[in-house]
Amino acid sequence: VGDIRPYLAHAGIAAATRTIARGVQNKLREAMAMEIPVLATTAAADGIDASQGNGVMVSDDECELADMALQCLASPPESGAMLRNHICSRYSWSGNLAGLKQLIEGPL
Repeated sequence: VGDIRPYLAHAGIAAATRTIARGVQNKLREAMAMEIPVLATTAAADGIDASQGNGVMVSDDECELADMALQCLASPPESGAMLRNHICSRYSWSGNLAGLKQLIEGPL
């Protein structure tokens, strides 16, 4: 799927429960940017700079993942803004280009 935003727009949760996760990290970031709660295994959450503390629910236990999903769907967490802020601060063009500008204009 090229653009997952139309699908995410109708989702109550974005779940990535793979034990080997390649290519899902950007999809999780898109969900976070859309303020959609994210449920992931540690493999899926690896590399997206996300943790329980910033609104991403992470577990490798199948029963715990199922419980988290049911709880989240029954009572959505209020971490949507935290998810979006995390993505905007960590992956924004302006934030990332500031470091590049500093490298280019810095002392030689």
